[in-house]
Amino acid sequence: PVDSSAWTLYSGTAGSFTTVTDGQTGNAVLRSATGAGSNYYETKTIPVDRNKTYRVRCWGRKTSTANGSFFLLVDLRDSADLRIAGPGGNTFWLYVTQDPATYDTAATVATEPTWTEVYTTFGPAGASKDFPSNARTMTVGVLLNNAGTAGYMEAQDIRIEEVMPSVLIQDGAITAVKVAAS
Repeated sequence: PVDSSAWTLYSGTAGSFTTVTDGQTGNAVLRSATGAGSNYYETKTIPVDRNKTYRVRCWGRKTSTANGSFFLLVDLRDSADLRIAGPGGNTFWLYVTQDPATYDTAATVATEPTWTEVYTTFGPAGASKDFPSNARTMTVGVLLNNAGTAGYMEAQDIRIEEVMPSVLIQDGAITAVKVAAS
């Protein structure tokens, strides 16, 4: 569920934490203000482990009249709790959007009233983006109907999660002796 006490309004107009009957993962959603952008980040921070790969993900959608942008983002902080800006001076370190020329990575973003999963991986080599050396903590955020003047957007199941490496099961690691048949 989307708990309003776990989120901070970064900019824009305050949205609402409400419920829907057709959610992709439960009924709780974070909804932008109607006719305006609502930009939030999660208040809880996660320690950065440079040896791990992470996935940032959420489900998003917009009304047919929403005319702003939908961004999923990662906010990185240094040891003094100062925000680490993204490429080109972007406020946040990683944006997930459908425009790879402008932002860091490509993803399909909600373009109609159907739920669309938005995600990318980041962290060590092999992910879309590696951590800067001064990164100490991170949190997830969303920009809903950013710069919009009509309609609203919704997001749910907004999270950063660790991606488990496939090498946990290696060739030969499981043998017939280790498998008990019943």
